[in-house]
Amino acid sequence: MQCQEAKEKFQQLQKVISILGDAEKRALYDETGIADDDVSTSFLVLDFLLFRLKQYFSDPILSS
Repeated sequence: MQCQEAKEKFQQLQKVISILGDAEKRALYDETGIADDDVSTSFLVLDFLLFRLKQYFSDPILSS
């Protein structure tokens, strides 16, 4: 059981290192808090970014 836990923690560390070492992944994580490469998560991130863009472009200050 401990061997499996150690393996999972090691995999998590590898993922963290890969995110911190990649500027795009790091920026995405900093913006959304999501760093998963899973397709369903990617759609969630895309939805979030589209939501933020809609907010940005509907800001009355930008419209004037």
